[in-house]
Amino acid sequence: MGCIYGFWMLCGLIVTQPGVLAFERSPIQLECLDNLVRVTLDREFVWDKELSIDGIYGTQTRPITTSLAPVCGFSLKASLWGDVKIFASAQNCFAHNLDGDRFNTTLRLNVLDGETSQVLQQVISKTCQYTQKAFREVLCDRNYVEVSVKRSHNGINEQDQKNPMQSYLQEAVADVSEFKIWKMVLHTPSGDKTITVPDVEKHGYSLNIQPKRLVLRGPLQTAESYLEDVSGVPMQVLKSSMFFKQKWMVMQIAADAACPAGGVTFTEEAIVWTLPLFLSPIISHDDFTLLQVHMGVDGQRLDNLTMAARGYMLSFTDSHIHVQLPLGGVDGYYKSQVQDGQYHITFSIEPMLELLWQEDYAETKYKVLFPITTPLMSRPPHVVDDTVPQQKMFRFLLGTFLPDVVLVNLTFPNEVLTVAQAVARGFNLQERTFNNHSKAFMLEVPFSDPVVLTNMADAYVTVYTLPLLLGLLVLPEGVPLQHPVVLEARLQVLVVPTATGFCDSENFHTTVQFGSLGQQFRTTVGSRQLTPEVAEEYKYQQNATHFMISVPFKAADVVYEMVHESVIRGRLDLVFQDPINNWNLNDYSLACSFPMTMTACHPNGTISALAVKVESIPNLNLGLLSLRDDSCTPVLSNDRFAYFLFNANACGTTRRFQDNIMVYENEIALPGRHKPIVTALGKVMTPVNMPGQDRDYKLVVSCHYTVNTTTTQMTTGFNIRAQPNLPHAEIGVGEFMVRLKLAHDESYIRFYKEEHYPVTKLLRQPLYFEVELMLCIEPVELFLDNCWATAKQDIDSRPRWDIIVDSCENPEDRRRTVFHPMTHRANKRAGHFKRFEIKTFSFFKEDGVQRGNIYVHCSVVICDPSRTLDKHCNKPCMAKQRGSMHGDVLRRARRNADYAHPVRDQVSSGHIIVNY
Repeated sequence: MGCIYGFWMLCGLIVTQPGVLAFERSPIQLECLDNLVRVTLDREFVWDKELSIDGIYGTQTRPITTSLAPVCGFSLKASLWGDVKIFASAQNCFAHNLDGDRFNTTLRLNVLDGETSQVLQQVISKTCQYTQKAFREVLCDRNYVEVSVKRSHNGINEQDQKNPMQSYLQEAVADVSEFKIWKMVLHTPSGDKTITVPDVEKHGYSLNIQPKRLVLRGPLQTAESYLEDVSGVPMQVLKSSMFFKQKWMVMQIAADAACPAGGVTFTEEAIVWTLPLFLSPIISHDDFTLLQVHMGVDGQRLDNLTMAARGYMLSFTDSHIHVQLPLGGVDGYYKSQVQDGQYHITFSIEPMLELLWQEDYAETKYKVLFPITTPLMSRPPHVVDDTVPQQKMFRFLLGTFLPDVVLVNLTFPNEVLTVAQAVARGFNLQERTFNNHSKAFMLEVPFSDPVVLTNMADAYVTVYTLPLLLGLLVLPEGVPLQHPVVLEARLQVLVVPTATGFCDSENFHTTVQFGSLGQQFRTTVGSRQLTPEVAEEYKYQQNATHFMISVPFKAADVVYEMVHESVIRGRLDLVFQDPINNWNLNDYSLACSFPMTMTACHPNGTISALAVKVESIPNLNLGLLSLRDDSCTPVLSNDRFAYFLFNANACGTTRRFQDNIMVYENEIALPGRHKPIVTALGKVMTPVNMPGQDRDYKLVVSCHYTVNTTTTQMTTGFNIRAQPNLPHAEIGVGEFMVRLKLAHDESYIRFYKEEHYPVTKLLRQPLYFEVELMLCIEPVELFLDNCWATAKQDIDSRPRWDIIVDSCENPEDRRRTVFHPMTHRANKRAGHFKRFEIKTFSFFKEDGVQRGNIYVHCSVVICDPSRTLDKHCNKPCMAKQRGSMHGDVLRRARRNADYAHPVRDQVSSGHIIVNY
């Protein structure tokens, strides 16, 4: 599972076992970084192993423990990716001063392989040239502070550097006439504290007297250090004085230090670290001049070109120095965290600042290594259900996670399986790794496995349920994380009969696929069962898989929805039933418009008219209809049609002149219901609001006569008061349905279902949308007018990102929207689809790229392609859209029967989450 990193041991074990092996090739890098030595251990050297470190001085070895590390000048950093960095002060306790400016550090690395129980040891050594030019040098590392001060007085005793395995701070035996160290005084806000030289190490400090310098080192936080606010930044301050004496003379050397303990702010995109420009605890106000400022990472200074390439910024104000670091930069790393059982991540990076200033003719060199970790950032994992019920396999993806998260077990209602047990049982369990190093877990479980629960929803549908709890661990700490998943799939055991069809000018042609029942089902056509007699009437044909019928549009089983000038719209309904239980297995409806002469104006002055019974007036007796003259009744009538034949100067027909045209008009209605209605040449009137039910039927017939030409005009009006459970059709008014769907990829074969939302996408992943005009067989075309995205479900919310503007790609977006043509739809419906592709990086905010919630909206226009002069349907970019597209939310759009004006509507996508 990986080891838990301690401060100086991985898995908290110091190796002392025998069986030492040497590495053939050590994956170790040693570097001199000014006053630091950096040792980098690659992942292969330490991952999943136990590590301890010993310091070597001469022939003696001492383990570097957590308590000894800050006293002797060592710190350690372990990243998510498995590498370890060890930082040592050039003047650490085990450093051997060769000639004043050269320091040698020797360490022994002990690695225990848990699988083989073998101890691998590697001795490493590095000599660094380190010339201390500044009078005072202050080093703030991860866990300690070090102050080095030049010994400028020649009379001070040049003590020999003591063996670190003995007492570091024993007072040297010297001639009484020479200066020798006497005591150390620590200055605190509550008073001074004096420590004798033999007791310095007992108080957690180290004091090293070199030939040229005095070095004091200790932990960042001790009993004698204190916090002080410096220009709004908290600083950990340690003030001390070293006293030397020679008979009647005493000399004092100050060794003050101040290290930042805060000053960090976070945004969604960056980290800003602020350091006071004037470090008042260790700088006097007299003659202060800042000479140099350098920025680096992990103890290594960076040049301006590298800083710019990595997005680092160094800026100054009158009182502060600011370092800006991009979140997710290459020198840092993300780490998984668990809080209250929820998944979070943090980002860590260790910037460095180096300052050189001068005061009172003396220079101070100041270096800070400052590790920064962001607050917890919530990253709840999401489940993507890719189950296809027909494959009888649950398949889902859980993610995304950082690489330090591993899957350890699967908990079902009745058992717990380890990963190995799950794989051995036949589950397909995989890790999916993405380009940004994040990952997800894919699991496939067959419906037949005992962990899957089954339930019969009805006689033909089985519901499969997979409840499980995924057990995860965050390494190397081993923190547990659990995520519940409940998947449900419905599988139709029975393949029900289905139907398809089309119309010609006189008939409905329908093909019925048998399904898994074969021919053992009952079919109802309109109001009649498909008996052998009815089958013969409708030219029934069959083979082993399907049967076909052709039903004339004038047949008794056809329902008339609407009459419009010389067109009648009929609908054929089919119902398929289980003959044993009388359950409805499926149903099918096909609606078409058929040409039909409704009125004829003859040169001899006679007029013939046909009245049709429509679905909205089911109880109308056509035989009771009459013209304005109630005595003028139908010549012929049945329960579907009523045929009238009358003279233009009889039956209450009126005559009027319009320019050089003579217009004859009459109306067909129930006796006593003849009331004038307003007609318009060439238009079907909307229903007249009159009281009554079946009696509210009116059909206006008009004939236009000229010298050489006779034309016919008929207007119809139906009106019925709304009744419960009674179909109601308004003349010239129908319904369209528009939906917007998100495709898995550019093939537009698989689409996300409603239950898949919210859908999670990563930055740089494109989004593929398709818009469809549904339930329409009319020769119209759908166009995208405007499309935009919002962070909230409200279409009018802000911020808003324009995707398609006035039917064109957004000219202000350099990541242009791409229109995809339709390639697999029937030509008849190709105009009912539009497809487009957008990039998630298109959603810019003032402070970066939008991450999180995204909703996509489109306004659409439905046009009659024959009206090419319509300004709404003839925009410059509409030619690019001719092809197609999809959606997930259904909307209804009202439309005019002859499409005289374009129809507009809006549609929205489901919830999309843009993640890293």
